[in-house]
Amino acid sequence: MTYVGCPRRRLDCEHIRHYLTLNGLEWTPTPRDADYLFLVTCGFYKLHEDASIGGILQLSRYRGELIVCGCLPATNMNRIRSVFGGKTFHTKEMEVLDELFPHFPVKFKDVPDANRAFEETERLEPMGFLYRAQRKLRNEKWLQPLLQIPEHVVAFDNTCFTLRIAEGCLGSCSYCVINKAIGRLKSKAISTIQDELRSGLKGPDYRVNLAASDTGAWGLDMGETFPHLLQVILDTDARITIAYIEDIHPAWIIRYGDNLVTLAKTGRINGLVSPFQSGSERILSLMNRPSSLDTYREIMVRLKDAHPAMKTKTQVIVGFPTETEDDFAMTVHTIKACRFDEVDVFFYFETADMDSAKIQPKVPYNVVFNRLKRIVRLLPENINMHCLTSNRLLSMILRNPLSPQIWALWGKLLYNRR
Repeated sequence: MTYVGCPRRRLDCEHIRHYLTLNGLEWTPTPRDADYLFLVTCGFYKLHEDASIGGILQLSRYRGELIVCGCLPATNMNRIRSVFGGKTFHTKEMEVLDELFPHFPVKFKDVPDANRAFEETERLEPMGFLYRAQRKLRNEKWLQPLLQIPEHVVAFDNTCFTLRIAEGCLGSCSYCVINKAIGRLKSKAISTIQDELRSGLKGPDYRVNLAASDTGAWGLDMGETFPHLLQVILDTDARITIAYIEDIHPAWIIRYGDNLVTLAKTGRINGLVSPFQSGSERILSLMNRPSSLDTYREIMVRLKDAHPAMKTKTQVIVGFPTETEDDFAMTVHTIKACRFDEVDVFFYFETADMDSAKIQPKVPYNVVFNRLKRIVRLLPENINMHCLTSNRLLSMILRNPLSPQIWALWGKLLYNRR
C-alpha cells in the first residue's frame, strides 16, 4: 500500500489498511509479498498525477492484484486507463470496498476513521527517487544547491493526533478539479470528534492536527461553526494544543476573524495554512474565490499579533490566465503584509476540463518562469519558500536560488524545448 498527495489521502491509506486487517488480511510491508496492492492517488497537480501514474506502472509489475483509488480516478480516469485496466474507485465512494470484498464480515462504514496517517516502510521508485538521491549524493558538494531543499516550517506532523473533521468542499475554484473526487462538504459530527479525542488522544503528547479540504467551512452543513469546534477541542483537555490546521479559505478567516483572534490569544493554536492564491481581487474573481484582501491582510496580522509564536503558511499561484505584472506584485505584497512564515508557490497548471482553461489570454511560459525566479529574491529571507511546477527538477531548482549563469542556462533549456 502506498499513496501520493495530501495528509487526507494518507489517512485514507490507514483507514483502508485497518479495514483489511479487521477482516483477516495480514499486512505486508513489501509489495512483492502482497496478494493485494493499493495505490491511493492524487490529481491535485501535474506532479502528483505523474507520480500516481508512475506508482501504477511500478506496482503493476508485482504478482498481487492492484487496486487504484484516491482522487485521480475522478479527476483524470482517461490517464489511468492509458496504463491500467484494473479495479478503481475514488475518494467519495470509499464504501465500494465492500463490493470489491463482499465476503468481508466487517463493513467499511463500521471501521473508525484513522487518527494517524499511514507510514510507508518501502517508498516506490517513481515517488522516492529524489529522496534517495539526496541521501546518496549528499557528500557531492557540487550537487548541494540542487539537493538541499528547505524543511517545511508549517507541516502535517504524523507524531501528532489527527482529527479529520470533514470531507468535501463548499468551493468551486475555477482551477481545481478535486471537488469531483471529494464532493460537497460533509462535516463530521461534533460528538464523533469528541469521542475520537477522548478515546484516542493519550499523553504525554497532546498535540492535535485538524485535517479537511475546506477546514474553516466545518459545521456549515449542520448549523455549526468552525470557531465553536476549536473551542470544544481546546475545552476537552487543558493540555491540548492544535499543532496544525489545514487549508482555511480566506473567506472563513474573514467571516470568523474576531473569534479566531480570541482563540489565538490562548497560545494553544500553533500552526495554520490559509491559501489566498492571488493578491489581485480581479484574479480572485476569475478563480471564483472572491475575497476582501484588505480585511484578510488585517486579520492575518491580528492573528500573528495575538500569538507571535504561531506559524502561518499560505499558497499562491503564479501565471493564472490574464495575470499582469501588477497582479503579481500585489501577490508578493500580500505575502509580506500578512507576515507568513512559509509560502508554497505554484506554477499555474491546467487541464482541459478546468473552468480556468477557458480564460484568455494565457500568460506566456517564459513570463511565468521569470516571475517564479524573481519571487525567490523578492520575498524576505525569513519566509520559507517552496516552488512547485509541472517539472520536478525545476521545482527543486526554484526552491534553491542558484547563480544567474545557471538560471540562464536552465531557462534556455526549458524555452528551447517548447
